[in-house]
Amino acid sequence: MAINWYSPLHGYSIEHMTNKAQLRRRLLAALPPTVVTPSADMIAQFKQLALPSVGRVLAYYALPGEIDPMPLLGILDESVMVDFVPQSPSAALPTLEYDLILIPCLGYTADGYRLGRGGGWYDRLLATQSGTLSVGLAQGRSLVSFTPEQHDVPLAHILAA
Repeated sequence: MAINWYSPLHGYSIEHMTNKAQLRRRLLAALPPTVVTPSADMIAQFKQLALPSVGRVLAYYALPGEIDPMPLLGILDESVMVDFVPQSPSAALPTLEYDLILIPCLGYTADGYRLGRGGGWYDRLLATQSGTLSVGLAQGRSLVSFTPEQHDVPLAHILAA
């Protein structure tokens, strides 16, 4: 699967830590205290994606420091059905198939692996979705390096702005 990266990171160094928990703590401490509105650049990147025929989308309600997916959802056709991820990390996985899943990224690697908040919920979900386009939404300065674990699932696209 080809992975496309859209990020204004040229010139920034990539932080490498093999301990994902330590890296996660460091990134969480650096998050802004409010939900982040996607930049005009991120919205343009989203519009340029070769989206499949999108009928059903799974999105999330942004936590402080995460990119708000709502402006991106507003770009989609009004006929698109949008479901939202339950707020509980122990929530059951949806049984529906999605055409597009928007996923918050605390950090991400150059080869498409996402660092989230540590529950593995999205990795378990993506393992059940065949043919789904996964799009991560990340802060521009959250490119990191870590060794993926066996259960980690790379994303098709990561938009960073």
